[in-house]
Amino acid sequence: MKTKAISLVFLVCGMSAHADSSGDVHLADPSRTQFIELSDRYNCDASGYDSRYRGNTALSRVEFAQVLIQCGRTIRKIQAGAEIDASQQADLKTLETIENNFSSEIHTLDPNYPN
Repeated sequence: MKTKAISLVFLVCGMSAHADSSGDVHLADPSRTQFIELSDRYNCDASGYDSRYRGNTALSRVEFAQVLIQCGRTIRKIQAGAEIDASQQADLKTLETIENNFSSEIHTLDPNYPN
């Protein structure tokens, strides 16, 4: 019960909530929910991970970071080729917020990301 209360506090404050001590990213995690919305809007192909991050299975933080890197590259490529409107600017800010929550894992997987 205490974990749920702490998660709710993080959720209300807009912070990423990682409810279990294993560090897994669960379906209800705000970062995962926001990421799925972005990946739908930009038709991200998460090569092999699509069914996992959209499913009911928890992902490790590293698995989630792998998907985030792939989709982040797609979003940035799409936005680089066009004039960015307010909605796309908000999407980029959301992506950057999620990336900040997983910066350690992203840097371990790809130290040069997002470049």
